Amino acid sequence: MACERTRVAVEFDGPTHYVVDLTTGEESYDGSSRWKSRVLEALGWRVYRVGWREWAGQPVDGRRRSREEIVASLAASVVESSQSGDDERLLRLGT
Repeated sequence: MACERTRVAVEFDGPTHYVVDLTTGEESYDGSSRWKSRVLEALGWRVYRVGWREWAGQPVDGRRRSREEIVASLAASVVESSQSGDDERLLRLGT
């Protein structure tokens, strides 16, 4: 998801975007995901990443959130981040 005018991109990262350290079990982004972010940022884009655990099956009041609710939450988080000067690139979806 991206807005060319504001140069803001939101990446929805599925499980295949991660590698797991076999000694610690810790997940980190794979090389191609990190490379894509670096290229976009070098071109002046702000890149926000939403990990699959954040968007996959987020229950609210016993139901899954609709795509529209998730997008609205993302938009609010991006605006809030931009206004506060926060450079945090991993968005947490609010309920």
